[in-house]
Amino acid sequence: MKIYDCPRCRHHSLVPTGGFLYCGQCDYAITAYALAVEQRARNASSHTSKH
Repeated sequence: MKIYDCPRCRHHSLVPTGGFLYCGQCDYAITAYALAVEQRARNASSHTSKH
């Protein structure tokens, strides 16, 4: 099972639970698609801020 960084609390505790990913640290839930979109947006903003 792959564990991801939680976008809310930043802990490495976001785990897949079927239809979504759940963080047991801060009780956050997000779909895999929404997480991918959020990570893509975050990566794009970090690349543009470095230039």
